[in-house]
Amino acid sequence: FATPNDASSQKMAMGISVLPSGYSTPAHHHPAEEFAMIVRGTGSITINGHIFPVGPGDVVVTPPDAIHVTTSLGDERLVVYWTYGPAGSEQRWLSEEKE
Repeated sequence: FATPNDASSQKMAMGISVLPSGYSTPAHHHPAEEFAMIVRGTGSITINGHIFPVGPGDVVVTPPDAIHVTTSLGDERLVVYWTYGPAGSEQRWLSEEKE
């Protein structure tokens, strides 16, 4: 991860999320684009109600302020490398990680 939370960045966030099969992120948005590259697994990214199937090697750019949800489908976990700015909403993931 890179996040201002641990001083590894100033305004950007980046990380890798591993989503179990059947899991969907809560609907959320960011003030700037989010870039997501699928590393492993299959799933979908829903952006403003439009569903985009994704698999290894796919790159999805979510527009600024677009409501989006990432869903893991299939038998294996969905591994997503992501980056966006400004940082902030990754705090939710960091707090879940500690639970």
